[in-house]
Amino acid sequence: MPVGLQLWDEDGNLILDATTRLGRVYETFSSGTANGTRTVSALLDGGEPFFFVEDNSADLPLAQLYAYPNVSINGGVVSWSFVDYQYPTSSNNVPRRAVNISVGTY
Repeated sequence: MPVGLQLWDEDGNLILDATTRLGRVYETFSSGTANGTRTVSALLDGGEPFFFVEDNSADLPLAQLYAYPNVSINGGVVSWSFVDYQYPTSSNNVPRRAVNISVGTY
């Protein structure tokens, strides 16, 4: 029998044991609508870095195009940049959309 922390769900299925990888989120911040970087020194403490992106609000009109940022992590630096593009039927740029970026390691 293994020794350590083990958790089962209500059906008796093992859902967590000592070999399960668990993530830790270090920071969550807003990208704003400009390209940028942010240093998160905790990302250098070891583990595999990850990020996830969430929209800042639920007030988005349906069928509206937005430009969302591309996000990357290099060492302890999180970078994001927007790719500007135009509406298919006009010469106006699609508006950039600020998002929340959460970063951590697992």
